[in-house]
Amino acid sequence: MADYIPDDKLEEIKDRVSIVEVISDYVSLKKAGKNYKGLCPFHSEKTPSFMVNEEKQIFHCFGCNTGGNVFNFLMKMDRLSFPEAARGLARRYGIDLPKIKISEADKRETLKREWLFELNELAASYYHNLLINEKEGKEAREYLRQRGIGNDVIIDHRLGYAQNSWDGLLKFLSKKGASLSRVSEVGLIIPKKAQGFYDRFRGRMIFPIINIHGKVIGFGGRVLDNSLPKYLNSPESSIYNKSNSLYGLKVAKDFIRSEDKVIVVEGYFDLLSLNQYGIKNVAATLGTSLTTGHIRILRRYTNNIITVFDADEAGKKAAARSLDVLLKHGTSPKIAVLPSGFDPDSFVRKVGEKGFKEIIAGSIPLIEFAINEVIKKHDISSVEGKVKIIEDVTPILSMIENKIERDIYIQRVSNRLGIKEDTIVSQFRKTKKTGGILQEKGIQSMDEDIVEKLLLKLMLLSNEVVHKIQEEAIIEEFVNKQYKEIGLLLLEEFNRQGRIDSGRVINCLEDESSKSLISQLSIEKESIEDVQKILKDCINKIRMHKVDEEIKILDIKIKEAEDKKDEVLQREFLVSRQELKNKQINYRQAFSRHNNA
Repeated sequence: MADYIPDDKLEEIKDRVSIVEVISDYVSLKKAGKNYKGLCPFHSEKTPSFMVNEEKQIFHCFGCNTGGNVFNFLMKMDRLSFPEAARGLARRYGIDLPKIKISEADKRETLKREWLFELNELAASYYHNLLINEKEGKEAREYLRQRGIGNDVIIDHRLGYAQNSWDGLLKFLSKKGASLSRVSEVGLIIPKKAQGFYDRFRGRMIFPIINIHGKVIGFGGRVLDNSLPKYLNSPESSIYNKSNSLYGLKVAKDFIRSEDKVIVVEGYFDLLSLNQYGIKNVAATLGTSLTTGHIRILRRYTNNIITVFDADEAGKKAAARSLDVLLKHGTSPKIAVLPSGFDPDSFVRKVGEKGFKEIIAGSIPLIEFAINEVIKKHDISSVEGKVKIIEDVTPILSMIENKIERDIYIQRVSNRLGIKEDTIVSQFRKTKKTGGILQEKGIQSMDEDIVEKLLLKLMLLSNEVVHKIQEEAIIEEFVNKQYKEIGLLLLEEFNRQGRIDSGRVINCLEDESSKSLISQLSIEKESIEDVQKILKDCINKIRMHKVDEEIKILDIKIKEAEDKKDEVLQREFLVSRQELKNKQINYRQAFSRHNNA
């Protein structure tokens, strides 16, 4: 558990930090009224429901109900502790923080990650220096020259070279005092069967894999000749997972944002060659098909993904494998089809920037490509061929969730095969999704929970409301314990600061659902007409509910007094019940007056 961080320092960070600026490093945001909107990085969605409010310095996703302030965002996004998030923001905005103490377990984990990053950084610098400056890197420099890779690209991606030695890096890191067990853990060296270690990468071009924060998380290595294995990669570790990592994204992210599309390739040199020709909105997978993790990362920057796989059979299979995951995550996937015998590297070197961009401009929807590939495999003129096409194309069509889009493709397949659309439709079960419709209700007909929640929202909207709520002491009458706790905290914040700062309140809450509730109420649509009328109706509803409950209790007591034949007690209870019934009538009349005004 993190020790206390002075409130004045937290306030200084909150005042200096732009939550929109911070979150924009992860999510592509667009202005939407008072808020900024984007696709949520915490769950898959097609329609943006992730909102950020600069003024209140909070975020909230109305899809997965995740919310909070800038600290919470970084903690969730980068799996940081509170001190790590605060310290990172303080560094970014030039704010001095007092020394923050953390638990021994957290400290060990944080130190371990820092050591692993530091070891990778030392290795990247070592490899880069060998390539750029040392005689051992001459062959690798010549290799890059022959492949058309210039100094700017080499420097941008910090390319390196591992000399053909069993212990070059090992000796270098040993001189730096590195723990060899840590170096082994990150995969830079490998334990011998007997005793000692040896370098993993030897006689290879080195491609550092750098995350969006500029930290080296792993490496790829390629031989300079035709020996095998051609490529060798770092093993996965606590800081590197290939299913959640993309090569070149640190360089590409701003270009992806500005062009609102990303080109996804498979190989290191595919990406480097495209960069060499000025095409920089490119990311490469690391020996895997596109995964859910990759899509979630790319969707922070754009919804438009263009895959450019090799034109051979393996490339086509890779494209097919990526189709399902792309469609499930609400992207607009396309594929640029290269001429036979080319990959992105060889093709851009043949046709140049203009020619490659023409191929990109002519990219087609990936779903269309997949359907075309199925049709090509079978004899469209035979009955057997048509049956097989329908069988193979049905799973592809079933991936399309948008009914209009699916109907269009069904129509196209129908026209190409000369078969009725109903025949194709009958091959798969259409899933009909129904959504609940939020109907506006009068406050009198709302559940108590909804009314209490609405009062919390009104408190966040208006200081005048807070004064009235405090005057009425209505929070004490809340039934929902969570809402009561939040309401009392809001009053405490108001009395201390003279206003309610949602971000500050979130910092005071331990419960994640309470944090999400505050962010939701603070950021959702604020235009509530006739606040004073709604406030009165909410207070009346809560009081009326209290009266209803008291009447139920008195009815039980009256029955008990009747059974005991205690007429005095029974009469007292009946008088009290009538007083409560009069209150009940007054509350209902108040609702009627307000609603007819």
